[in-house]
Amino acid sequence: MISIVALGQKKECDQFREGYFKIEDSITGVSLLHRVGNKQKEYNSISKMKLELSLEWSECGYKLILDKVVDNPYDIEMDASFTIDVAILETNENSYVQKSTSPFSDMVIQTNVQRITEKEYREIFAQQKKIDKGLSIDDPAFKKEVADSMCNCFSEVDKTKIDQNFFANCIAKGLLNHQEQLISIALQDTTGTDPEILGRRLGEELVLTVQKDLIHDCDDYFYFLDEIKKEGENKRFARADQKITDSLSFLIENRQELSLYRSRAENYLGLKDFENAEKDIDICFVFDPKDVQSKLLYALVLEGKEEYTKAADLYIEISEITGNKFLPIIAELVKRKAKK
Repeated sequence: MISIVALGQKKECDQFREGYFKIEDSITGVSLLHRVGNKQKEYNSISKMKLELSLEWSECGYKLILDKVVDNPYDIEMDASFTIDVAILETNENSYVQKSTSPFSDMVIQTNVQRITEKEYREIFAQQKKIDKGLSIDDPAFKKEVADSMCNCFSEVDKTKIDQNFFANCIAKGLLNHQEQLISIALQDTTGTDPEILGRRLGEELVLTVQKDLIHDCDDYFYFLDEIKKEGENKRFARADQKITDSLSFLIENRQELSLYRSRAENYLGLKDFENAEKDIDICFVFDPKDVQSKLLYALVLEGKEEYTKAADLYIEISEITGNKFLPIIAELVKRKAKK
């Protein structure tokens, strides 16, 4: 790497005056540049804008002046006479580091610019056009791409140690790898929702959808989620004890209350006494047929009795009542167990 600031030389910058270049950034996406003479054509993968610009070179930097907006599919507002000042900070054999102003804010952006061949330029451009054409979180190919990314991450898990942070990191990594597509989909929205906010919502929706597929198609993910669920249940029922059952039974003799029967049912569940747990839950439904906590306990009883299809249906029912978006994923987990 050669520091232009240190050397004060211009010759290292001259090699980048013409050619094909690519900028990859986690926020602004992929930009493709083609320079000939004092002209530059530019395309951005997130905004989908195509621009034609003039270049005014200095010793080791240049000013970009907008000549023409060739395409602006999302009608992004911009100053028709905007300019961008670029300074080249460091150079390598086929790349350089640049610092540039932004035409849309007071930000100063530092990025790495990579020289590519004409063939690479056209291949990347063709791939972007293909993505743009069918970009949707409902697109099977896109969902599979995200699912494969997440599955690969879960395949790296240490099967002897289940870490919930690893679960969250794998999900986040899968979304981060496809952040550009999600923002692009959000930019297609016509409701006026902020693209960043909508992008996050789409990401959440995509995660829920993809996780359902992963349960059936990715053994590592199924194992990981099942172990997390078991770990959560073990912690929940860790204090289950026959003495607690006896104490609750004594109280119930004097006070017939929903909460007491429900607590005893939960204790029975912890002791894996599914028959008595079910009896108490039946009484809970006499008190209140719509009691959600009792329904959740009953779903666990059904799982314990290996009546997986009924348990899955009940998780879906509870999800529809409460709006809990994670329960349908648990339902899919239980459905897969039914296939064993």
